[in-house]
Order: sequence, then C-alpha cells, then structure tokens
Amino acid sequence: MDLVDGEDIPLSDRAEAGVPVLPRPQRVSHPFFMYDMIRGIPTSFKKVVEKMRAYPEISPKEHIYFTGSGTSFYAAWMGSQILNGLYGYHLIESNELVWYTPIVNGSITIGVSHSGITKSTVDALAKAKGRGSFTVGVTHHADQPISSFSDVTLIVGDGPDLSRCHTKTYTDSAAAVLILALGLLRGRGHVDKELESEFSGHLAGKMVEALQESEAEAIRAAGDLTTVKRVFILGSGFNVVTAREAALKIKESSYISAEGISLEEFLHGPWVTLDSDSLVVSVASRDASIDRHTVALRAAKRLGAKTMAISDEHLDVDYLFHIPRTSIILSPFLTIIPLYFFAYYLSVRKGNNPDYLRYLEPAYWEARNIIFPPGTH
Repeated sequence: MDLVDGEDIPLSDRAEAGVPVLPRPQRVSHPFFMYDMIRGIPTSFKKVVEKMRAYPEISPKEHIYFTGSGTSFYAAWMGSQILNGLYGYHLIESNELVWYTPIVNGSITIGVSHSGITKSTVDALAKAKGRGSFTVGVTHHADQPISSFSDVTLIVGDGPDLSRCHTKTYTDSAAAVLILALGLLRGRGHVDKELESEFSGHLAGKMVEALQESEAEAIRAAGDLTTVKRVFILGSGFNVVTAREAALKIKESSYISAEGISLEEFLHGPWVTLDSDSLVVSVASRDASIDRHTVALRAAKRLGAKTMAISDEHLDVDYLFHIPRTSIILSPFLTIIPLYFFAYYLSVRKGNNPDYLRYLEPAYWEARNIIFPPGTH
C-alpha cells in the first residue's frame, strides 16, 4: 500500500483517495530527530532563560492554576512544583480543568502546549479567561490558537521539537514555568538567590555533563534489555514527574508497558507483579527517601528483575547513570536526560522509528485521527 504524506488532509479526502494519509519519515535510521532533540536540550534551555528575561514578571494572585496535556502537563508539573504547599497552587490536567474545575475570578491560569493548538489546553485557557482569570500560554509556536485565549503568550526555546516524542520541549517548557513560578514567589517576598543562581548560572553546564556521561550506559542497557516486557520507573519528591514523563517516552517509542509511579505507591502493592521480564528504574537523586529506593531495588533483585538507577549517589544496580549534584528542586532537569537516552536507544534496538510514535502503521494512524482530528493537537 502506498503511503501518502499529508497529516493535515481532512479524513474525507483521505477516504476518497482510498489510502491512509500517513506521515512520511524523513529519517529512517539512527540518528533520528529524537536523538538530535535530546542532544539539543542544554542549548535550548539557555535560550529559554534568555527569552524569559524579555517578558515582564506576573503579579501573584491568591489562586494559580497550571495546566496542559501529556508531556506538556508534565512540564507544567515539573516547573510549578516549587509552589507545592504554598498559596493557592493548583496543578490540573487540561481536560479536567475544562469539565470539572471551578475557576476563581481574579486568579492566574498558565497553560502549556508545545504546538499551541492542543484543543483541551486551548479550551482550558478559554474557560479560565471567560471566568476572569489572567491567562498565560507557554508554547513553541507563534500565531496559534493558544494566543487567542492568553493575555500573555510566551514563545520559548530555540524552535519546535522535530520528533513526536517530545524531549527538548519538555525541559524548555518546564524551565519557562519554573521561571514564572520563581517570579511569583519573588512577588510574595520569597527569594532564593542560591537556587536562582544555580538555575541560571550552572544548570545548563550540568545538563551537558549529564548528556556526556549517560549515552554510553544507555546504549549498553538498551542492548541488554530489548526483550524486557514491563518497566516500573520509581520517583520520589520532585522526581515523581520525572518517572511519569520517562515512562511516557518508553511507551511512545518502544510500545511496551511502562509505568511511572511514586516510590511508596510501588512498594504498597505493584511490586508483586515483578518477575524476570521486568525492569525497575529508581530515580533516586539525593533526597530523604534514598533508603526506601534501596529497599525497592533489593526487593526487585530478589524477584529476578533487572535494576537501573539515575542518581548522584552510588547504588547497587545493573545499570547506573550518575548525574551531577544539584538542588533537589532542579534535579528533574538532569534526571530526565539519561532516561530520554535509554528510551531512545531501546526504541532503536527494537527497530522502531521513535520520531513517529506508532503513526507509520495504518491502524494506529487511523486511531490517532479518531482521538485527535487534524488540527487539534
């Protein structure tokens, strides 16, 4: 069957043509675009920091909503969680915000959408704006629907992600949201000069170090683990979101079961599903729960599972990715990098094209267009 390029052709036209309108891959072997995007994370991060200096700070309000879908939701989560436990902080997936969440008049709503056209996020901002909320859109594309319902639109990064497995734009958006969150804190008199200095002065260099130190181990692990059937990625504290985002990338690129889960939730039941076909990944950057991570890894080994850790400590595992030490709050910007490399190389070893999810297969492309009609994601 011939493949027809043209993602934005209406479904009716596709049916008349008698063939599925599938994406036409521009790269069919390593390095795929996903690889370039991962390698580009530090440069794009620095561009975000530079661009955000040109935008005025937003005055804090009693209620602040952060929203998005998929990777963009995780970016909103990663960047905003510094506000967790403080005044009026709400993190809500965009569809949940549209249908189930009352919006307080006079609040702030910050929505993240890489494409700027994600329907649920645009709808969430439209609802918020209609309820008297000051709205902020974070995107990589200018002149998209997100701008129509945003009082302020922030165009971040050094360009869009060229792979459908969005990686570079995750850290871009998270960085932009964190800068917004730091500004909101300053507006309330909370200033952490050490954190801000680490973020703007040292984090990009540590990203480069994480890239350099993790690729070889990712290649080794992916080569050994091509037949693994189940992956549990355990996060705690600020890295629960890392576990969720990394699991999403493994599912999108390797099409296997992967679950990002909080450490203690895993230890209260899901561990009983482990066997020799399982991989347990611990995102254990220095924090108070590292002893519990060690317990989880020991139990996994006892049950025959393979083990992996991303940490600034030494842990007894089959595959260890060492990251530079930084603030626990900022560690998700580093811990995600080895996991992106692992997801990428696992996909390549399985013979997949990680740039296109599973959209090169007609049934999955048809299903995608049922879930997201052209122009809505």
